[in-house]
Amino acid sequence: MKSIVMMTDDELNDMIASATAYAISRALEKYGEIPPIISRQEMIKQAGRLNVDRALKNGHLTPIKKGKRNSKVYCSRLEFDQYLLSTRKKFIDEEERKR
Repeated sequence: MKSIVMMTDDELNDMIASATAYAISRALEKYGEIPPIISRQEMIKQAGRLNVDRALKNGHLTPIKKGKRNSKVYCSRLEFDQYLLSTRKKFIDEEERKR
């Protein structure tokens, strides 16, 4: 049984860009170019404090703690990258704000 999926050019471009970004992240992580985890502070720099806190609270990102209570919060880099790609249109670049 064959299925036909209809999508616009923009949807197709987004899907290809997402798959490419995921493959690049996996390759860089595999060869040790980027660490497999990212700290909460780095996530905040990329996505903003409210977005990171909301994603952690709603379960979109799984927190990783190396110790107990007051230890630093980390997250899987691939999971965070996927979260950014899925919410990419919600984040506004500085250049777009100036327009």
